[in-house]
Amino acid sequence: MHRDIRCLAAFVFAAFLLTASGRLTAAQDPAKIVPKSDLENVLGGKFKVESPEPGVLFYTEDGTGYRSVQVYLTEAKGRLSDLKAQLVQDKEPVEDIEGLGDAALYRPQHSEATVEKTTEAGERLWLSVAVQNAADAADAKRFAVELLRRAAPKLGPAGPPHGLKAEG
Repeated sequence: MHRDIRCLAAFVFAAFLLTASGRLTAAQDPAKIVPKSDLENVLGGKFKVESPEPGVLFYTEDGTGYRSVQVYLTEAKGRLSDLKAQLVQDKEPVEDIEGLGDAALYRPQHSEATVEKTTEAGERLWLSVAVQNAADAADAKRFAVELLRRAAPKLGPAGPPHGLKAEG
């Protein structure tokens, strides 16, 4: 009996996850938010794209496979400010990125830039762009931040700053 209840609970949870990720990808397609053309313009070169699951894109440099870019678009499960606080507590270097969405940061150890943005519909999203195997750390940061700057406006209008109500 308990086993049947656990199986049913696991099934309901799995169905919920599939439904939630389907809602996100129906509204926000990461291939439209970080298109291959933007990636090729920023990094130079030709890339092939693979989508192993909804909300995730892997771009790999065509021919060499040397440089790669990972794009993750997810519904926010918390606040980026809370993630930053945890990373700082764990002594991971984190840099703020000004002027993007509700909040944005760069994680040098992962060559990853992330923005949090609230859409007009009130959906809070995280978009992360990680650049691997760039010529050096400065290039990785420059590429990741530039791709994020191009992509963030495509997530929709920004919501009000945290803790403030929209005027109206």
